[in-house]
Amino acid sequence: MQQMHSQTRQFSSSVADQVKQITSLQHQLKNTVTPGNMEDWQFAEVEFLLKLANRELHLSGNREAAGKALREADQLLSENASANYLPVRQQIANDLAALEAMDIPKISLISQQITVLGRQLKPVIKDVPETETDSKKATTTPPDNHEKTATSQWDNYKNKATSLLNDALIIRQLDKSLNNELSIEAREQAYQLLQLRLEALRLMALQQQDKAYHRQIELIRDTVSAYYPPEQFITIGKTLDQLTTVNLSPPIPDISGSQQALQKARLAEVRQ
Repeated sequence: MQQMHSQTRQFSSSVADQVKQITSLQHQLKNTVTPGNMEDWQFAEVEFLLKLANRELHLSGNREAAGKALREADQLLSENASANYLPVRQQIANDLAALEAMDIPKISLISQQITVLGRQLKPVIKDVPETETDSKKATTTPPDNHEKTATSQWDNYKNKATSLLNDALIIRQLDKSLNNELSIEAREQAYQLLQLRLEALRLMALQQQDKAYHRQIELIRDTVSAYYPPEQFITIGKTLDQLTTVNLSPPIPDISGSQQALQKARLAEVRQ
């Protein structure tokens, strides 16, 4: 008898544990319940697409993906005959129009302009006419034995110094001032520096670093102004002005209105 009571208690305890497990599972199912009919499924899918559109636009900056998600959501809503969702479709149309009006920088065009600028930056260096006079070495007749003995040591030093100067001295005729000659050499070095700055500018455009991009343009402008002649700076300045007008961080439109309209439409449909 005691054994039967013990088995009964164990069975009751086991049943109670199973009831607790079932209750817990039911509670979990309520939290993760899936839509029960076609309209619920459709609403959940549209809501997901609208959230996806916002995420693609604000986190990834992908306007095309955001627009595609909005169009897919609108297509699903068009299959629903309920008039409650007409305001949602209208709001989706407004959000799509805002996306189309978004000013997206054309990176390929910017890269082409940077390439053109690199060609314009090639320094115009004219050949400087120069002549070198042949060093004239003093020709002296070999002295006889009597003259050798008469030549002092000081005269030997003087003759050697004169000979060294004649060999080393180069007379160059310039049609430009020394400052112009130095500026040409500096311009060649500036050209190499500018090529590096242009590659950095191209990388900043690809990464859409707007502030760094415009700072780099100003550095290029300052360098060109310092080392290039005015007539060449005018042409280069026009290309720099075109690059300056680029906005790599355009304002992002708010397309969250579609989600809000969807929630209102769903609430209105449930109340009916």
